[in-house]
Amino acid sequence: FEQYRELLLTKEEIEKDKSNPLASGLTGIMDGPSVTYNLKSRMSVPSRSDEQTLEIARFELAAKHYFKAVPVLTTQVYRVTDVTNTTEFVLLPGEATMYQGADFVGRSKLPLIAIGKPFTIGFGVDPQLQATRQLVDKSRATQGGNQQLKFNYRLMVSSYKSTPVDVQLWDRLPMSETAQVITVTLSTP
Repeated sequence: FEQYRELLLTKEEIEKDKSNPLASGLTGIMDGPSVTYNLKSRMSVPSRSDEQTLEIARFELAAKHYFKAVPVLTTQVYRVTDVTNTTEFVLLPGEATMYQGADFVGRSKLPLIAIGKPFTIGFGVDPQLQATRQLVDKSRATQGGNQQLKFNYRLMVSSYKSTPVDVQLWDRLPMSETAQVITVTLSTP
């Protein structure tokens, strides 16, 4: 639509068209996918001026549940789920309401999810898990004119659950714009 306007309209017509709210609204309609959902039965929608939500499909997806901890940022541990869209529907972007069983755990914005595309969903904080990061030792030395800094951290996850769970424990490493300035080496105690 935009290329058509640029190729066939004069500069004055394009400027005039930009000031037309109806024409500028049409470009927003042209953005994004065009999706058709076939309903299983007919529905009657009451005529109202407020926003309405209708369920057009319900499905269950296979999911891999785990927990994610990033103690350098927070002591909280998050419930995370990896899912693949195995439905016959393209899932349009928008707000999703998340529940853990019958309990509301939050809202999230989901992107456009194509059929067959894997995606990750967060289900809020799990209060039964906590993570900490503690500096145990720090030393400084010089070797061959290079300064060496050594940091030892202890990363811990406390679980108050009755059964074992999978937890991804993430930490941050220093990075340098140029490889000659800094080198990071991971070592085990």
